[in-house]
Amino acid sequence: RPMMLHRRLLGLLRLAPVPVTCAVFAALTAIGAAVGQALAVAEVLRRLLDGADAAAVTTPVAAAVAAGAARAVLLWARDLACAWAAATVKAVVRDDLYGRLVALGPGWAAGRRAGDLQATLGDGVEALQAYVGWYLPQAAVAIIAPVALVGYLIVLDPVVGLTVAVAAVVVPVARP
Repeated sequence: RPMMLHRRLLGLLRLAPVPVTCAVFAALTAIGAAVGQALAVAEVLRRLLDGADAAAVTTPVAAAVAAGAARAVLLWARDLACAWAAATVKAVVRDDLYGRLVALGPGWAAGRRAGDLQATLGDGVEALQAYVGWYLPQAAVAIIAPVALVGYLIVLDPVVGLTVAVAAVVVPVARP
């Protein structure tokens, strides 16, 4: 299913660049924390399989717990930033719509059905909550995170990184 990115709706992001950027940054950092947590757990398992005692795994266990806590805080910050972005955009759009309605005057509104106006001014603007507050920031994360993870893999092990990069391109194309 293709991503739903509408040019006019994307233009709404300019109304709230700081909260959208904060949401994307927090989500990407949370992904980094999840990767760090996975690496710490892998280190715990490696040490235990090598026969290490409990004292030898305290540092990676503490790192895994810290990464998990950091991830929770970052996801909370992402949620706050998403709500902030949506509230900012909705307030500006609603003010703009009310301003245009006032400029058109009562004669224009009298010729319209009240339910249509209410639906546009209320429900229509509220629908921006999910799109601007959640969908667009997550779409940015869905584009940036895989590229960053493949880049990280290439730095760690170029063969594995390039294999994952090729698979990421070939698998979606090969689907019937």
